[in-house]
Amino acid sequence: MMFVIGSFFWVLALAAVARLLYASRTVVRTHAWLWGLLALIATGLLFRPHEDIFGGEDPGSYLNSGVTYGRQGALFYVDPLLAQVPPETRSAFYYGHAGYGTTKDACLWVVNTDVALLGPHFQPAYPLLISVATRLGNNSWSLYVVPLFALFTGLVLMALASRLLAHRLAGLIAFGCYLLNPLTLWHARCARPEIIAGFMVFAGLALLLLAWQARSWTQWWDILLGALCIGAAPFFHITAWYLVIPAAMSVGLVILWGRMDFLLYPLVALGMLLLFYGETRYVTDYYHAQRFFEATFIYWPFLALGLAVLAGTSLAMSHTRLRVSTELAKVRSAMPRQERGGTAAAGNEHRGVNKHHCVSGWLAAGLALVCALFLVNVYFNRESIGSLPILRSMVPNYNILTDWQTFANMVSWPMALLILVGWATWLTGEGLWRPERIGLALTVFPALVLAGTMRDFMMTRYLLMAVIPMSALCLTALATRLPEWPGRPWTAWLAPGLAAVICLMGLTHRGHLVSLVEHRGFLRFLAPFARTIQQDHGILLGEYSRITAPLEHMFGVTALGLDNERKDDYSASERAWETIMRSSPDQPAFFMTPFQMPRSDRFDFTLVKQAVFKDRKLQQAYNTLPTRIREGPLSLSLYQMTLKDGARPATLLTNVMALPMESGNMGLRRFANVRIEKPGMEGITLAAGEQVSLTIPGNLKSNLHELFFVMYSTDPHPVAPVINEESTLPPEWHGFQFQPLADQWWSYVCRPNMATASSTLTITARSPLFIAAALGRTKDGLTPISDRFSKSMRQEVMPPLKGRWARADAAILVPAAAPGYMFLLVFTPALSPDGVSPSLTLFNDTSPWHSSTFLHPGIWQWLILPLPPEKNRDAWIRFQVQPAWNPHKAGFPPDLGVFFGKVIVAPAPRH
Repeated sequence: MMFVIGSFFWVLALAAVARLLYASRTVVRTHAWLWGLLALIATGLLFRPHEDIFGGEDPGSYLNSGVTYGRQGALFYVDPLLAQVPPETRSAFYYGHAGYGTTKDACLWVVNTDVALLGPHFQPAYPLLISVATRLGNNSWSLYVVPLFALFTGLVLMALASRLLAHRLAGLIAFGCYLLNPLTLWHARCARPEIIAGFMVFAGLALLLLAWQARSWTQWWDILLGALCIGAAPFFHITAWYLVIPAAMSVGLVILWGRMDFLLYPLVALGMLLLFYGETRYVTDYYHAQRFFEATFIYWPFLALGLAVLAGTSLAMSHTRLRVSTELAKVRSAMPRQERGGTAAAGNEHRGVNKHHCVSGWLAAGLALVCALFLVNVYFNRESIGSLPILRSMVPNYNILTDWQTFANMVSWPMALLILVGWATWLTGEGLWRPERIGLALTVFPALVLAGTMRDFMMTRYLLMAVIPMSALCLTALATRLPEWPGRPWTAWLAPGLAAVICLMGLTHRGHLVSLVEHRGFLRFLAPFARTIQQDHGILLGEYSRITAPLEHMFGVTALGLDNERKDDYSASERAWETIMRSSPDQPAFFMTPFQMPRSDRFDFTLVKQAVFKDRKLQQAYNTLPTRIREGPLSLSLYQMTLKDGARPATLLTNVMALPMESGNMGLRRFANVRIEKPGMEGITLAAGEQVSLTIPGNLKSNLHELFFVMYSTDPHPVAPVINEESTLPPEWHGFQFQPLADQWWSYVCRPNMATASSTLTITARSPLFIAAALGRTKDGLTPISDRFSKSMRQEVMPPLKGRWARADAAILVPAAAPGYMFLLVFTPALSPDGVSPSLTLFNDTSPWHSSTFLHPGIWQWLILPLPPEKNRDAWIRFQVQPAWNPHKAGFPPDLGVFFGKVIVAPAPRH
């Protein structure tokens, strides 16, 4: 059934294009080679689609859901993995964005949480077009649906311009003006249903124009096809109603004029209206439109009566016009031959010449002036107007005036002014088809002025519905005002030359919108990962739902996703996934992440595939044209998962291990998003060969077990400093241990022989060093002694580091290291004016052990905390910060604790 519905929309679109091309064969007087060249250029420009197949955004939702509809053969289906998750835990696998509701990845929505039934949220007409294309081809064909419809839209505008403007190259110019608009060149290569909806409306209007310019009932099939096209437009985007409703009013005026054949239109439109109502009732009502239909259908007797009155009025008008025409014919027959000939000559018709009274040029100019003043007023008073007061109360959140300031920023000021002049030219131009042009302009005008706000560049896609197509027609009207001089055939090319200059001017400083292809090759990049998972019918747990989505929908991988950006605790998800793995022990399970290597107390991970994708993406800009292109690698790792054997002891850590503070939460709980910081730290700066003394407090010396130093060196391979110039003694004599921590940070641990050593230690640097911390360990813990150096401390800005804010009760899965230490580079802000120091406490959830220390607010500091004494298994170490604090910033939790720049686990020094 889904294939049939999708095929219906394809057949409708192809039939409309074919009919318009056939009907325009006599009016488009252009060389075939020129159209072939233009079609080749259009294909080269448009058929380079962006591969924005990520979940979590509209393009990925359309593309992924369309491929899934084609694979499933239905709009609704039960998710096989989600159904195995206990209902109370399923929300752990939902996409956490509050604006999306109950969904795994913002591609399909969970419409029945009890049985894990997935179905559409957005209107499915565009995905159904995709489903047909991908069933006939492969999943990459989904990317080419919108580029093809952009090409169709250019052909429709060609047909309109050829029938409403006298210049013989008007169709060619309109096609080029639409194609070379920078917004068309960008959005027509992305998943934009607005382009399809706009095509349906303008194709329908062009077909109605064909029927209008012919005698009554001679082209009734154009009315039927046009009504089907216009009625189909709202199925692709809800804002198409701004075009559909005015189109219905325009057809009503045509019927009142006496064109009885146009009574076919409301009959077809009513059928499409009922189908749309059925969609809102049984498929999806994302825009809450069902209430409007039900409120309207209550008054169906009045609707039927109105249709009858419309038909009666049309019949009366038709009869009156026929009688007047007959009487006029009698008057003509009574005239002398010369006068009859002159009258007949004046009434000759060719190529749809308007048979009715022409609109006055003064009236057209007045209309153009009123429209221009309105648009300019909206431009300069955008913030104060906001939306139309009356319509806003009727349909809130939709009837919002177009943001013409952003439109001008996107297409450039000169282009915006030329389009405005072209609008006036379209209305006031040659009188031959002026009524039709005015009728088309007034039909489209509501959609032009209600396109809404444009907060970022992506939202300018709303302009593709009507603003950009009408802009192409306006520029064509402006260019074709250049005269053609008899006997000088080269003057016919003045208009296309001017149009070419205008289009090239519009592309100035916008070449990146043509050359850039976002995420090019991403489908090809993901294909080997999908094959690896599917070759043994494996299942996938994907961290970062936006990448899990295309693997599930585009490639058919059975998967569940983890939203790392909004779900900071995977404990419930891990328990559910463990149950799924135990229920099918022979089915391979995989974990995929673009972040750090995963760690878990339930699973072991074996790397099976890793690759890096070179990604390019346009950076959005608020109300202005985006110019920055973000380039960066996207590293993707695929691991095979196995359940941990609880009877097998863990392998003890023998080397220093830095636990990365990246965006993945497998091994982390209750951490906020990643941030890049440049820590400013106080410490002792030493050049190579420079010395500094450290005085050990008397109360510490007698109980001192070890001295810990944390140092940074600009030398990637520094030499260990010398303590008390005992460089000739073996390192074991003092228990030296100089080892790297991470990112050129080093730890230096020694056990001074206090029986012979003095209370002062001399440290001689043999490489450039920055001593950031010095601590002495006794049986009671570690005591900071950095303030005992003989040299004053100085502030240094350290290289950027990637870290995360821990919430007040965060936890880290720490590898087995018995005994061992945690080196922590932390920061906490100064929150209270009295300088109260917050405390940091480590807990082991499996024992009563804990370790506490006080933090110095407002500064970066290194902490060294011992791990539990019998820590011979991977275990969760919980951090508790008191008091927690609320940053009162968007995107931050209200219970932050401490910022972790480095978390490093090290075995205890060898004795």
